[in-house]
Amino acid sequence: MLQEAKVGQIVDNMAIVYVERKSACGHDCSQCGGGCNLLTVTSDTKISVKNDAHAKVGDEVLIESASSHFLVSAMIVYLLPFILFFVAYFLGGSYLGYEREAVLISIGFGGFSLGILVAILWDRREKKRQNLKYKMVGITKECLDI
Repeated sequence: MLQEAKVGQIVDNMAIVYVERKSACGHDCSQCGGGCNLLTVTSDTKISVKNDAHAKVGDEVLIESASSHFLVSAMIVYLLPFILFFVAYFLGGSYLGYEREAVLISIGFGGFSLGILVAILWDRREKKRQNLKYKMVGITKECLDI
């Protein structure tokens, strides 16, 4: 997955870059009739990447991350809670019977909560291991400080 970033700092041979988070629509509000631009809050993600392209502070660079690892992480964070909700609901239904729906929904939310807990632990583990590696591909726009 390729992303554009702006170099904020250079520390030794590492560049601290900032990637602007974008919504699913791409933040092209002039082309969109959705009216969401009033609710849009932009934020930057700070990423540390090896400065292979010899970028300077202020340069705009292209960084690449492994899509497969990113997709596995996204699946765990977004899908696992819902899958565990339904698994817990139907397992509870097979043991208790489906006529006690309020209890089954509570059991389902327990499964959902377990999925959220697993997602939080996964996120902490990934941050500690720094498994999502980024690579600086090149400079897209150099900063011309005069």
